[in-house]
Amino acid sequence: MRPADWLPPLVWMAVIFGLSSSLGSSEETSRFVVPLLRWLFRWAAPGDIAALHGLVRKGGHLTEYAVLGALWFRAFRRGPRLAPGAAAWSALTLSVAWAGLDEWHQSFVPARTASAGDVALDGASAALAVLVAVRGWRTILDGATAVLLWLAATGGALVLAIGLWADVPSRALWFTTPAALVLLLARRRFLRRKPDAVGSRASGVAGAVPVLVDLHRRSGESFLLGRIRACGERLLSAARPAADGALYWRGPGGVAMCGISHGSAGITLSLLQAWAATGETAFRDAAGGTMTSPRVPKRAPKMG
Repeated sequence: MRPADWLPPLVWMAVIFGLSSSLGSSEETSRFVVPLLRWLFRWAAPGDIAALHGLVRKGGHLTEYAVLGALWFRAFRRGPRLAPGAAAWSALTLSVAWAGLDEWHQSFVPARTASAGDVALDGASAALAVLVAVRGWRTILDGATAVLLWLAATGGALVLAIGLWADVPSRALWFTTPAALVLLLARRRFLRRKPDAVGSRASGVAGAVPVLVDLHRRSGESFLLGRIRACGERLLSAARPAADGALYWRGPGGVAMCGISHGSAGITLSLLQAWAATGETAFRDAAGGTMTSPRVPKRAPKMG
């Protein structure tokens, strides 16, 4: 890997190691965090300020290792050009290992304490960062929104039923529960219309790849490889895995483009051309996954 790839995560690991010394102790951070919290929350009691100080410190743990996971993911994608899944697991493994070493180091610092819970917290934040890097923040946000809406709807309905049975008033829930149900229905209707745009976008990107490859072959301009790689990664982000192991793209009307269908064949060819031009094995693997299923379903199948 080039220094520009591996140097940022190594520098960030050194920063984390420095903060695991007495410089990052609760006593040290309280000197500037607590006054700021008192200024922001002037009405808060001393116990509340202490609790907020603890939350800020835990937030620091989350931020440290989310950044570390993202930096290592970037390094493995740009350096050895690992596939997104391999890069994510490599980044997560290094981040969790460093979190364990960090806590082990803190066990020898008088002003610090080691905690297995902090290792789990650090690993979770790194996992979330690489998951966002692989799947995209829009996909993660959409999934989290769906889960929260389902919890609000089902949990609210359950609490309302218990309240009616126990004759306990639940005023706010009579508004929030129907609102969650309405938002779920609106989201479902929106997603039914969305595949048209996604399928058109994927087809347009796939059509641009052969043109860029031909321009690069004729001119030799290196910046065109970056454009080809960006198109390939856009196609990967639009792909959806199904339960049978194949990859699908949603076409107009929600029709699944897979196997030997016309749209799928064009995307597969573009991925193979992108692989030949850039050497990114992830494009080759995705092209093979697209052709895994020989059938062409009428509708997009249940995603795995």
